[in-house]
Amino acid sequence: MSLTSAEGAQMTSDGGKLGVVFVHGFRSGPSMWDSFVELIANDPDLGFVSPLLFRYSTALRTFHPLRRIPTFDNVADSLKEYLDTEGREFQNLTLVSHSQGGLVVQRYLARMLNEGRGKDVSRIRRIVMFACPNNGSDIGLSLRRRWIPFNPQEQQLRPLDEQVTETQRIVINQVVNAAQISGHSCRIPIQAYAGETDKIVTPSSARSVFADAAVLPGDHFTIVRPDSRQHRSYTALKRQLTMAKSNGPPVETINTLKAETLEVHVAVSPGDAENAAISLTPYLTRAHDELLRQALKRAIDGGPSIFATLTGDSSTGKTRALYEALRKMAPDRPLLRPTSSDHLLAQIEGGLLVSGSVLWLNETQRFLYGSSGERVAAELRSRLERQNGVTVVGTLWTDPYWNELTALGVSEDPHGKARSLLTHPTLAVRIPVSAELSGEDRSRCKDLVQACGDSRLSQALDAGASDGRVIQHLSGGPELLRAFIDGPGIHFTPVEHAIISAALDARRLGHRRPIEADLLAEAADGALDPRHRSADPHWAVEALRALSMGARSDGTRTDIRNALAPLAPHFVRSGTPASYEPADYLDQHTRSRRADQLGSPSLWDALVEHAHDPDDLDRLADAAWKRGLYKVSFRLARKAILAGHPTASGDLVRRLNSTLDPKSLGLEWIASHTVLTDPATAARLISHFRASRARKALATLLNRDPGAHANLDDPFAVAQLIRSLMKNGTKGAASRLAARNPADYVTASDPRATAQLFTSLRKVDEEQASTVLDQLIAVSQGDTGAIAYRIGQLRSAGAIQEISRLLDLNPTSKVDLRNSGALAQLIGALRKNGAYDSLSVLLARDIVECVNLQDARGVIQLIAQLRQTGGAEETASYLALRWADHVDVRDPRLVAQLLREFRSLGASGAVAALLARDPINHVRVNSAYAVSELFSELRELGEYGAIDDLGNRLVSNMASRDPGAIASLLRVLQPAGADSAIAALLEREPEKQVRLGNAGDVAQLVKQLGAVSADSAIAALLEREPEKQVKLENPGDVAQLIRQLRAVSADKAIAALLARKPETHGSVTNARAVRRLIKQLRQAGAVQATATLTRRAMDSGAELPERYKTYGREADGLAADPWCWDQIFD
Repeated sequence: MSLTSAEGAQMTSDGGKLGVVFVHGFRSGPSMWDSFVELIANDPDLGFVSPLLFRYSTALRTFHPLRRIPTFDNVADSLKEYLDTEGREFQNLTLVSHSQGGLVVQRYLARMLNEGRGKDVSRIRRIVMFACPNNGSDIGLSLRRRWIPFNPQEQQLRPLDEQVTETQRIVINQVVNAAQISGHSCRIPIQAYAGETDKIVTPSSARSVFADAAVLPGDHFTIVRPDSRQHRSYTALKRQLTMAKSNGPPVETINTLKAETLEVHVAVSPGDAENAAISLTPYLTRAHDELLRQALKRAIDGGPSIFATLTGDSSTGKTRALYEALRKMAPDRPLLRPTSSDHLLAQIEGGLLVSGSVLWLNETQRFLYGSSGERVAAELRSRLERQNGVTVVGTLWTDPYWNELTALGVSEDPHGKARSLLTHPTLAVRIPVSAELSGEDRSRCKDLVQACGDSRLSQALDAGASDGRVIQHLSGGPELLRAFIDGPGIHFTPVEHAIISAALDARRLGHRRPIEADLLAEAADGALDPRHRSADPHWAVEALRALSMGARSDGTRTDIRNALAPLAPHFVRSGTPASYEPADYLDQHTRSRRADQLGSPSLWDALVEHAHDPDDLDRLADAAWKRGLYKVSFRLARKAILAGHPTASGDLVRRLNSTLDPKSLGLEWIASHTVLTDPATAARLISHFRASRARKALATLLNRDPGAHANLDDPFAVAQLIRSLMKNGTKGAASRLAARNPADYVTASDPRATAQLFTSLRKVDEEQASTVLDQLIAVSQGDTGAIAYRIGQLRSAGAIQEISRLLDLNPTSKVDLRNSGALAQLIGALRKNGAYDSLSVLLARDIVECVNLQDARGVIQLIAQLRQTGGAEETASYLALRWADHVDVRDPRLVAQLLREFRSLGASGAVAALLARDPINHVRVNSAYAVSELFSELRELGEYGAIDDLGNRLVSNMASRDPGAIASLLRVLQPAGADSAIAALLEREPEKQVRLGNAGDVAQLVKQLGAVSADSAIAALLEREPEKQVKLENPGDVAQLIRQLRAVSADKAIAALLARKPETHGSVTNARAVRRLIKQLRQAGAVQATATLTRRAMDSGAELPERYKTYGREADGLAADPWCWDQIFD
């Protein structure tokens, strides 16, 4: 029974129905169970039971020449298929058998366990066997042997049958006495019942080796034919079914778990912390709560599955919001809370994500980063796409986790599948959680305090009165941060502070797993001043205990409010040594503050020595490389490769240039030790070795036959490897890879990867290529966008004939005409491929009347495609005219785009119709940038009066004191020629009113005032001395301001700005912004400031000066002497 088939299960709020599968015996059938089924149906206590009657072929003999009697193995396989189909809707099952049926059930279990599929049978809660011939049956044995000698079922009913004995050995050891659920074991209670007067299967045979055995009244047949609900056979089965409903691993729900178990922060009063009650505060609902509950409702109601992610800063209430939403909406739904990406994969592959279940992914980055993260994302997305009713909830910090996981344009796209999952247009929803309470939120919070009298809420409200950061104060996060920032010797001892610093730096640099005690101890000890080192050999143990338990041996506290400790212990299992994680709030709010800390040499040494997780090692190697610690980076990368990281070698080969690896010994080592499971990495290595002419490394790699080891579940990567092998002239290796049937892993849901694999396979294996092509062509004939995309992919793959195969099905007569964007894509694809017959069929349909005019972008694309298609110009003009009467004229960008398309089409009637609706006085003018395109179109049309009117509306609407908004307005008005509007704006003297906090916005205002020759306004602005008021956190903004001050020769202002030392105050997390400020400091002649910021940039990994790029730096930051691979690795 494959639990992956349970994906369609419909689970009710009480945990779901119990499917009871009845398996009959020798020469019997489902009617044997009529008495049980009728009694169950009329028993209100068993309303949770759904009987399922399994039938299989059984007879004394068969005389039909084309039929045979199935063996137990055949019947067991038939039972598996029955459970996968008829039983697929049930999360919980019980198997009830009679006579030979018990042997069938046991044979099924043995076969599943032998195949390593123990997890697939875990939904079987209990097995009940009535009169099962576990030791065989003696009755009529000699006659049976004589009359039906070749009946395979009768043969296994004989005493001491070897296969039955072996099956029982497996069942007893790996089912009844199993200690855990694994591939080859799954604990399931088995109850055996014998008939008191049964002479066919004696009680001793029925009980056999099963400890849970009992005797019931009746013979071999009456034992399963109870005549009332008081019959002992029925009461026995009823008891077993009732236990089956609740036995096995208990189903966790949001109501059965403590909030702390789900990592919800429990607030403690900052006053009498020692005596404060540990409980949740009354909950204040906020804007994100309503959005979250709306998003979850569809899946909880059984509709399409959803992945809802709350994003924001640490300690802003994300986890609590998930907890409260589920408590309200899904209090009794089964809740899965995996502990790692591998655990989550096991749950997905085990079929546990069924309809009605909830998947709890707090700290979602734990599951989506690392070598397993992309596979998790792909598997989870696939399951959610195919399965309705699954609710997935998660949390992520916006920076860095959400931003990194969803970033576009990153080299090699390391999180492509995670991004596709998190930003999926229908499966996923992202809900930001504000770090501050709004004014309305604070007012309601005051009402809540008055209503409930909770002192913790009251104190947090007071503490966050100035900035709205109320939720953070509930956890004590700001107090913990202040205690750390105060430095050693105040709240924390020097030793404790050094350990916390080591933990924070290790986490910041990429060690995301819990950190081992030895690593923290060695890193901290090396960073300590010798005066603070301890003679006690157990100093680290005591310090770590104090930091994680909250109290020192003398009773003094290290935690905040007896609740929030700086380190959290983590145990792999009971009795194992602890590892540690820094408190979330401390981690997040020190990252920027400590970003320019290189990390002590002892920390890097400890990381090289003690880090062992392959993903951590790979991240640490990257962090070391960016900081110029080349030797450290190589050591960490080597460990990552040896630990089995599938892609670490790809980064290492790019960094191993001819200076650092003159003899190619490093490349040869990589070729010998890289795990070859990732086909994309293998392809990159082949290409790199060929390009660098590392023949020995290339030969070593190819001798290991990467195609034989590559995972096949990523068709795009497999296609890369096949192409690399073919380019290298090793067609045999490519053929062997193709012979592993990569086409079996292709799905129609990823046509781009499918097309790439087809292109590669057609050169080495036509049969496999044909199989892939079938998947590429497989598409719903009504799906407009999918057909257009497939045509494009087939064209890029050079499969021109196959496009004809697809179009021969005449999809253009069936496609949905409502989706204007998809329709535009299809018209373009047909035109590019010269498919004019299909295009004519499509254009003959009533596109204009059918298309959805609400999809503005799609309609614009459709008009553009129709305009480019010969013979469709009239349709384009008609569509434009129709749309001009319906379009929303409040959207300035949309109006501009329409005017542009109408002009290009020559549809003067549509232009006139649109302008007649007076968009100039209706468009929204709350954003100058949004109106800029409309100004351009009005200029093209010669509508200068409209330009003046629109410009004056913009100025009249501008009440902002934001210098950036004023600058944007000038930037739009000046090229539009809206001189009257510019004059009106300058008459309002914005330079005397704007706020001066944002350096970049002030710089832009200076620039735009200069563009309109408003020199007096610039002078008035500079008289307000913005250089003394702007914030210095953003180095890019400060760079802009220095540049603009230099442009207007404001030397005194530049000097005053530099005197505030922006090189030490600015964040160094944005590499591009840091480089811009370094450039401006250098051009301003600020030598010392340039050196200071350059050093901070190096230590943060933002910018490495050229003089260090050959040999890098030592762990202490000094320039490294010349070295090469074979000097540091013997």
